[in-house]
Amino acid sequence: MSLPGDEMRYRFLRNAALAILPLLVITTASAHSQSFPPVVYHLQEEGSLQEGCFPPCLCPLLQAASVRGTFKLVFRGIEDGTKLFEVRDVKWSVPALDRWLTGSGTFRIGTRSEPFQQLVLDLQTNDGPVERFDSGLVPVAEPFPRISTLISIHGLQCFDTAIDVRARPARPVPFILRSGESEIGWETAPGATGYDVVWGWLKRLHDLNGDFTAATEACLADDFPGTSLTYSIDPPAGTGVWFVARAVDAVNGNTYESNDPLQIGSRDLEIDASVYSCP
Repeated sequence: MSLPGDEMRYRFLRNAALAILPLLVITTASAHSQSFPPVVYHLQEEGSLQEGCFPPCLCPLLQAASVRGTFKLVFRGIEDGTKLFEVRDVKWSVPALDRWLTGSGTFRIGTRSEPFQQLVLDLQTNDGPVERFDSGLVPVAEPFPRISTLISIHGLQCFDTAIDVRARPARPVPFILRSGESEIGWETAPGATGYDVVWGWLKRLHDLNGDFTAATEACLADDFPGTSLTYSIDPPAGTGVWFVARAVDAVNGNTYESNDPLQIGSRDLEIDASVYSCP
């Protein structure tokens, strides 16, 4: 059968057919089942870093530059009608100012009649000190899971540094069926310069409770420029192979994740930790 949007393809020898199955069929018994996988977020082009004088101070100094990068959002629970999240692995760049921002923090969003949100990040710029950027409690500007808010160090008072954060979940690369048993293909990701594709044995992934670190067998394609390729993997009778891909330098981020709330564990963390991951 074929399920639209799945990025996992399994080749079975039975009936000499290519089956397309969701990964969750074989990972529901994972030891990570009590945790929530990180969701990769990608900054949108509208976001910017602003530095200079804000009201009530009056001075001609104010510069703005676009910010690029990703972060990960991990659901931590609900408290008094507020959804709580951990923000991990902030990796942002400001090319025009030759700056790199890294760090972590928290995000919360209310679910009651008047929704509010708050993003708090502890960020280090290049080799400088860690500084706290806080949006304060502000109205929700865009429907979640999109995030749109302004964070700053001093609450936009006089000389300050502010970041207009506009982010949305990164999109996984969905596989599509190509002709023949030994060919796989995937949809084009906007802005991608290439694609990484890894594979492994389906039975091994099942036996390892969905642990991609130990189940990844090889990088099938590293920064591959096309959207289809052939392979010569011949699985033994009774098993098959899985494939998963991510776009490189894509507009919507680079991720192996499905961003399905039922996904077990983090494919990005586990595949990148494998000695057979794509460089």
